[in-house]
Amino acid sequence: MKMKISNNRTITKIIIVTLILAMLGMVICACGGDADYNGGYDNQNGSSVSPGTVPDDMKELKLIYEARITVETEDYNKYIEELQLKINEYGGYISSSSENTTETYKRGVLTIRVPSENFSEMKAATANNGVVVNSSHEVLDVTESYMDIDGRLKALKAERDALNAMLEKAEDVSTMLQIRKEINALNIEIESYQRQLNKYDSQIAYSTITLTVKQEIDNGGSGLVIFLILLFILPESFLCIGIIVFIIAFTKRKKSKKLKGE
Repeated sequence: MKMKISNNRTITKIIIVTLILAMLGMVICACGGDADYNGGYDNQNGSSVSPGTVPDDMKELKLIYEARITVETEDYNKYIEELQLKINEYGGYISSSSENTTETYKRGVLTIRVPSENFSEMKAATANNGVVVNSSHEVLDVTESYMDIDGRLKALKAERDALNAMLEKAEDVSTMLQIRKEINALNIEIESYQRQLNKYDSQIAYSTITLTVKQEIDNGGSGLVIFLILLFILPESFLCIGIIVFIIAFTKRKKSKKLKGE
């Protein structure tokens, strides 16, 4: 009977500690949200700020820079070679690429990742050896979302640490199993939030430029060949048609004279 009362008291303590930690997590998240709000950041104004010109009071903002650019060039291969040199110079890399060649054009699409501090320079470099026919970029402010996830993550880790401390002091099996069950559930949540945070960190540290490169292919030579072939073929065709018409007309005239003579 005493063992049962002791177990109930232990489980009650676990529930009370869990509730206290949950309330603490809510307070941390709220503080994180207030800190973000009091930063005085305006989304409309912030969207026009480039990585190299962020004011000192905006250094803590979590911003993601993305751009889409279309370039036309006269020499596709040379353009790509020199572009790769610029990407290396600015510490970036090509995360994906594809090419398509037809009779009239050669086209490539590249996804470039470059450190955010070099975003503006890399954008400008895409105009080398080509003409920019379309360009757009946007700045995504994920500060509020980032701080919210970070606050929840800290609260969950604090709760897990408390449960681990309780697990070390637990004396009976049922209590240990209950604590481990709660720790496993917390670990799943922590891993999920950590993945989201890692993805944000990657997008914030490295900006993304989606670049489309196109080269027109001149088919004037093949058109000239076709014209010359027709030029040589047509006179012979007209000559054959003329001979056939002459033979038909001559035959009819001969038959007509023969009928008259009879």
